[in-house]
Amino acid sequence: MKSNVLIISYVFPPSIEVGGRRWDKFARAIYRNGGSVTILSSDMGIPNTLIGNKPNYIKSHHIIKNKYPEILNTSPTTIPDKIKYRLALKKVKRSTTGNYYDRGIYAKKDFLEGLKGILDQDQIDTVVVTGAPFSLLYFVSLLKDDFNFRLISDIRDPWTFGGSYGIGKIEKSRLLEENRREKLVFEQSDIITLPNESMRYIYQDKYKTNAHKTKVLLHGYDEQEFKNILPNTKKSYIKWVYGGTLYEDCLETYQKLFQYVGNHEFISLDVYGRNSLSINESYMSVAFKDLLNPSAFNTVCCKMDCFIWVFPEKFRNYLSTKLFELIRCRIPIVYIGFEGDFSHFIEKNNLGVFIIENEFLENIDIVEVKLKELCYNSTFPIQDYSIDEIIKAIL
Repeated sequence: MKSNVLIISYVFPPSIEVGGRRWDKFARAIYRNGGSVTILSSDMGIPNTLIGNKPNYIKSHHIIKNKYPEILNTSPTTIPDKIKYRLALKKVKRSTTGNYYDRGIYAKKDFLEGLKGILDQDQIDTVVVTGAPFSLLYFVSLLKDDFNFRLISDIRDPWTFGGSYGIGKIEKSRLLEENRREKLVFEQSDIITLPNESMRYIYQDKYKTNAHKTKVLLHGYDEQEFKNILPNTKKSYIKWVYGGTLYEDCLETYQKLFQYVGNHEFISLDVYGRNSLSINESYMSVAFKDLLNPSAFNTVCCKMDCFIWVFPEKFRNYLSTKLFELIRCRIPIVYIGFEGDFSHFIEKNNLGVFIIENEFLENIDIVEVKLKELCYNSTFPIQDYSIDEIIKAIL
């Protein structure tokens, strides 16, 4: 894998934004396999004290300023913030004919100048651009004919469907413009990578003449994050753990879960989460803790008996990085949610239990019942889902 790769991602470590983690992990895998990695990102989420820092697997990191008004990424509650929000929204609407919730609106000039400079100076043979924001994929596709590089466009989430990133709120004329941009990206790209088969099927049907370009690039896990971590070998189910975002859409489910654990004499639950919910109650045997870095959280999971997973219906087909990390930990998963690729993967491979959200709300004891019936597949070939193996599919 002797490639000179440029990765374009709006956020990238040391940014604390989650969107940069996917290609940070793949950057490590590219480097370990003999490739060279250059990064072009914005400064969004990077603490000022860390700007200029770069790990040894990154050859150089070019950073432009994030000019998108961050008030638009909030749900304002005070009158001053609501006024700021309306003024900012009015401004960005004037700045694009497409999706005004796309954070890359003001990045076109700086990104294209940065990209041209890198392509002129470095011997880049492969450019990877990942979105959201999806405007970056469009900007790069505009330069494809002027430079000799292989273009891989990574669509992490649905672009023109699915309702994410404000796409469901924009006017019809703007949606048509986003579809035009998306179509150009499919035409100009050599490979289109998608994180799951469901998205691939939709895009193959939408862009039939370019369907052959699509590939599934799962999130995978990094074996380097499991140094000196022993996999879970326990058979009891009394120490539960939850990690990640606590979603507003699932508030009733969380409350039922926490109440159940709080009233259960033998079960405990540790919650490592981004708590944006109005959960002000205290629950016996439920401990709310701060998020940990991936390696530290993996260590925690290997000491627990099962991982409780709750997320909204819109994520039912997502196979996230955390999924493969948990399988590497050999910790059973209890997924409370909606049928889809995620539930099928868990059940087909005997990696945990799936409980439909409504069934859980009606009979919370079903968790223990299903766990007792589980014959966990401790021989699942998780090594096939390491990032070093996955990245070979496109480089």
